[in-house]
Amino acid sequence: MRNYLITGSNGFIGRNLKRSLVSSGNSVFSFEEEDALSHDWQDRLRKVFENNKIHGVFHVGACSDTLNQDVNYMMFLNYEFSKYLGNLCMEHRVKMVYSSSAACYGTDGEKPANLYAWSKYAAECFLHGMGIAVCLRYFNVFGPGEQDKGRMSSVAYQAYYKYYVEKSMKVMELFPKKPRRDFIHVDDVVTANLIAMIGVKAGTTWDIGTGTPCYFEDFMTTFNIPFTYTGPEMIPEGYQFLTCADVNKRLPGWEPEKEIKNRIKDYKESLDLEFKNKK
Repeated sequence: MRNYLITGSNGFIGRNLKRSLVSSGNSVFSFEEEDALSHDWQDRLRKVFENNKIHGVFHVGACSDTLNQDVNYMMFLNYEFSKYLGNLCMEHRVKMVYSSSAACYGTDGEKPANLYAWSKYAAECFLHGMGIAVCLRYFNVFGPGEQDKGRMSSVAYQAYYKYYVEKSMKVMELFPKKPRRDFIHVDDVVTANLIAMIGVKAGTTWDIGTGTPCYFEDFMTTFNIPFTYTGPEMIPEGYQFLTCADVNKRLPGWEPEKEIKNRIKDYKESLDLEFKNKK
């Protein structure tokens, strides 16, 4: 049995990761946002390391709201907290797997384009420079449990919920010109974390995506949700029409378990099962 610390274990990815670790016989210590925002958060975090033998840290917790413009809140949770945690890992010689984001590439593939992306990129650079962490840049993560993400949940989940559960929508409005996203299932993200912790050198950064972007229409068709298109004037300035992981930057020893079309079918089945009494 090994002892792991997960930040953000109550969140979408963290909860799935914790379930996987515990089911394999490991012990998990959690540190949540409310802990990080407490007045004595540094002492609390340090005691986790001093009072327990921590074998590895999965730093998943963050402000993941890409639209949040509160600079102090964003930079504290996503950067300052990460720095302190990284220093503790260095002090105790503990490896970290850091949940970064493909947002670090920005809309032009060169630099971050918003506050969220910059906060993740700054933390990634700090941790990378320390040589203490494997940084994983997630693309568009979806799958069971993402309802906790609120407005940051995938278009697939939001469309399903509005159409089948709330019944507040008769047709899904999509942007024209058919934008594509590299959707990656949460189970594949969990597997990537486990591989990164055990078999990948720290001080490295990798893409976690399928490398095969798909259309939003693919989800709507599989989900049997009718769709139409908005006018082009509804497309926000700087909107990304394509995200796609670089397979040459893919985490060594890892690849998605299933093709994306099968993952979409699986997700529809899991949502049907979850909401069968509400539809």
